[in-house]
Amino acid sequence: MKKSAIFKWSGFAVLAMMIIAVTFFFLKRNDSSKVVLADEALENAVMLHSAMGDHQCDCFQPWISNVTISNITSTSFDVTWDCGTYTGGAGPATYQVTYGTTTARSSIFPETRPTVTYTNHTVTVPNLTPNTKYYVGVKSYCLSNCSRGGGPNFPKTFQQSPHVDKWEVTTTGSVATYKISGTISTGSGALSGVIVSLSGGAMKKDTTAADGAYSFAGLEPGTYTVTPKKDGFSFDPQNKTLTLSANQSGQNFTAKTETSVKQRPIRAVITDAQAVKVTAKDVTINWKTDIPATSLIEYGLTPQFGMKSGLSTVMEYNHSIQLFELQKDAVYHARAVSYSLENPDVPAYSQTFTFKTPALEDRIADKKFIIHEPNPASSWIMFTYQLYQPAQSVTIDILTLSGKLVKTLESPPTSLAEGWNKVRWDDINLKNGLYIYRMKFRTKANVEEVIQCSTLRIQK
Repeated sequence: MKKSAIFKWSGFAVLAMMIIAVTFFFLKRNDSSKVVLADEALENAVMLHSAMGDHQCDCFQPWISNVTISNITSTSFDVTWDCGTYTGGAGPATYQVTYGTTTARSSIFPETRPTVTYTNHTVTVPNLTPNTKYYVGVKSYCLSNCSRGGGPNFPKTFQQSPHVDKWEVTTTGSVATYKISGTISTGSGALSGVIVSLSGGAMKKDTTAADGAYSFAGLEPGTYTVTPKKDGFSFDPQNKTLTLSANQSGQNFTAKTETSVKQRPIRAVITDAQAVKVTAKDVTINWKTDIPATSLIEYGLTPQFGMKSGLSTVMEYNHSIQLFELQKDAVYHARAVSYSLENPDVPAYSQTFTFKTPALEDRIADKKFIIHEPNPASSWIMFTYQLYQPAQSVTIDILTLSGKLVKTLESPPTSLAEGWNKVRWDDINLKNGLYIYRMKFRTKANVEEVIQCSTLRIQK
């Protein structure tokens, strides 16, 4: 063969090897480098796929469908939708509704994202303005909220963020609205710059103008309290409580200069303190205050209490504190404590009340306390869960994303006691990919509870 031909074919071989090497290098150096924009009409999301096309995440992509608006009233409407996985399987997820009078949809309900998951969602959006057009969107978040990847080299792989503005709803009907107005003056004339607060059926503020006037319009029937406030002044009366069935004009206040310009202490008034959702080990306590205030609970097995909850510094009217690790079959004494912004050193107390924890839990387990690790798993995985009462059996079903059962694990007798338990699965014989699992708990009284858990990733 001629030397020129040898050099020619040698050159082609070297060039081909270089192309293969460069391609291999870029594929391997970053497993999640390929960005794919999903069809928004189908999934409403931006998803990051790996170069091989699978998800580097331990949860699923919620797929929203069948969105409908119904039960429209003057101040509310229902929005309903279904949620599944991007493969068409069952996919329970949390929910929120975004809405507003413009396509920006500046409001969200509920403001705190729920932790309970569903495949079929119906949400009632309240407190709307009558005869108003609203733009509506919905969001569903996967069980893990896509908060974890597969390790330090696997970033968050996708975030569902539906941006759908085609749903519109106009509230209908009419609700009678009224106005509360008045003036504030001193012995020498009108007093401007007084902050007037309205609480009750609506929370609003106004500031008196040069003529001392204030006004709250567009109010629905209900009971309202008007409270004026300005540093260096006290007011007669201190506040006014009105039940609206007609306009309330002439709700005037007389201001006088205090001997000290120091702000008068205002202590919150606590009402409706009560224990709700009492279980054998925890309880939720709710109460209300007439002004925004902090939240704390004093509690114990004697009237002297002896224990305190953590202090919530959020200033609010409606309060809720949850207490954990209580004793079973015990009577607790408790009272609510709130501090106002105006008087942060002097607490307001509710009346002391009692509640009794049951001797046996109604629930068997809690989804919040079911853990699996490592994730991704290769040869073994450990399932950890908490039982609130002894169990007759605990079964762990491993399923594909489409719902096909591929493995069932039975907890040993040593993992059925009240408290924390573990079940280890060795010699995993599944293919690489994403799976979901569910846990079935059966009590000694033959009561069964099934909990759908988050996804797990097998990667060998």
